[in-house]
Amino acid sequence: MWAVGKGTVLRWPGGPSWVSASSPSTDLLYEVWGEASTNVWVASIAGHLYNWNGSGWTTTTTSPVATLWSVFGTGAGQSWAVGGDFLSTPGYVFHREGASWSQVTLPFTATPLFDGWGSSAQDVWAVGFGMIVRKQDTTWTQQNVGKVLMSVWGFAGDRLWMVGDGDGILTKKL
Repeated sequence: MWAVGKGTVLRWPGGPSWVSASSPSTDLLYEVWGEASTNVWVASIAGHLYNWNGSGWTTTTTSPVATLWSVFGTGAGQSWAVGGDFLSTPGYVFHREGASWSQVTLPFTATPLFDGWGSSAQDVWAVGFGMIVRKQDTTWTQQNVGKVLMSVWGFAGDRLWMVGDGDGILTKKL
């Protein structure tokens, strides 16, 4: 298990306490996700994705460079990152298939996106400033919801949970 913060990376190897791990940056690090102990990804405020390979960190800079709020995965070799600078830029989705990251071209202008989740590479969700974004197979859609959503999580493609401002928790049966 891993945790991140401002220039801080912690790892819990089991047992009674967390241990400090080397940090790839002094940046504000927002989220961490790993598909294995030798393949851990960290999203940063500076538009960097840091990858722990079991012995050291490598850095990928997104293009365009934007604050990355979330990194998550949908299977082996399938990672996603979402972001956008708070109010000044559109939202972005980045996808890693295998070794390289690329920007996903959305068929609409998204607001900054704060979190994402997916049950597979064909079913991906992201939430942000008044918007829910979904990828089904190869099609991306948006739903305007009129509230800021900060987090999304699902369970095996059965039910989705979203939280944000206003009236609390949204849930959707899939």
